[in-house]
Amino acid sequence: MAANNFTQGICDELYNMISSGEVVYEVREKLKNVTAELEMGQINIAEFDHSAVIADKYGQLIYDYFLIALHRCGLTKINGHPDTEPQRMFRCDCCGRIYHYSESTCFTGNYFNEFDVRFAYGSPFDESYISFTLCEICLFNLLRQFKHQPTDDDGQNMVKQFDKYRKDYYRELENLERE
Repeated sequence: MAANNFTQGICDELYNMISSGEVVYEVREKLKNVTAELEMGQINIAEFDHSAVIADKYGQLIYDYFLIALHRCGLTKINGHPDTEPQRMFRCDCCGRIYHYSESTCFTGNYFNEFDVRFAYGSPFDESYISFTLCEICLFNLLRQFKHQPTDDDGQNMVKQFDKYRKDYYRELENLERE
């Protein structure tokens, strides 16, 4: 399945960014491959509205370059264009909770947080890059294990604050389906 005009315009902009040297060397080849897959229809362009999904699959830098190309084509989002079907979702990589986003006033998607880790020089994973998403329940379960737990701007222990709010604010998140 070949790219439609909408997708082709974004692919052309990505190829221009790659050939101009605008794309950092570390991801240039990967972005070229992702763009080719997008152009051939092997990647559903509607997925690119889900930063967590794309960062997980391809890395945050790939997603960032895609956003730049999208904006240069005069667009702010994929879903809503007549050539695509909306498919938004959030997924916790720890517990597997899934939230399918719909155009409503529900803010459950705000309970998911994206994290990017780049390993430093000297590490056996030197220059490796990982991205993952955690729901706030899993995030605070992880923070609970820290010897030095984080505090907010007012000096309050965030884990204790979470425990105080959990019953009232996280009921909907706790009831989400899991993969």
